[in-house]
Amino acid sequence: MESTLASDLLEACKVLEVKDLTYEEIEKVLDYTRKKVTDPKGYMDDLQKLKLAELTRGLSTKIEDYRKEAATRGIKATDGTVAASRAEISIQGRTIVIEKIGASQKARITGIANQRYLNKYKENRAPFNFVEAVNHAEQDNLGQIADEIDVNLGLLGHQTTTANQVRNSVKGKIYMFVEQKVCSNCTAGFEAVHKTFGPLKQFSDEYPYIELTIQNAENNIILIVKAGQISIN
Repeated sequence: MESTLASDLLEACKVLEVKDLTYEEIEKVLDYTRKKVTDPKGYMDDLQKLKLAELTRGLSTKIEDYRKEAATRGIKATDGTVAASRAEISIQGRTIVIEKIGASQKARITGIANQRYLNKYKENRAPFNFVEAVNHAEQDNLGQIADEIDVNLGLLGHQTTTANQVRNSVKGKIYMFVEQKVCSNCTAGFEAVHKTFGPLKQFSDEYPYIELTIQNAENNIILIVKAGQISIN
């Protein structure tokens, strides 16, 4: 027996001139909605995957747009690395959306990379001045996001104990898409044997309640960073 709801939806599609949607497709959709009751965790996981896929497509498009503009400045598509991100941050009861493009030195259209999360030695926090290991797209991107969060908090440039306590309490999510896989310099600091703190570790230590999800165009690895810890999803 045909589903009355499916038939009604199909009829509505015809009235509204929604094309290329069959009865079978509607039935498939209705069957899937039952998963919300029978498998709520799986249902929410699917929604999260869908959101991540949609965000990734959007961020990838932003990188393409950046590369097109960079090409007009004589920058090749193979020069350096570009990273795009979208942050959804909760500040004083409201959600702030921050979107940024970060670029390594060779891919930059103008200026230098944000220096906030330049790699630092663990021992004395001195800058790690090996040229190839610093000023990557991830460093630039996270530095820009952190600066804008600080602007919204009224803390830009402040390094007092109180200011850091406020940063430590901020909650939110960041989705980042990078042209290349994240290198060991950017992920440095999560293991005891590492001699430096990379940008991911520095950001997560400063904003432990902001979850960072990073995908890249080279492989299917998804990095999750939160509370000073990193994992592979």
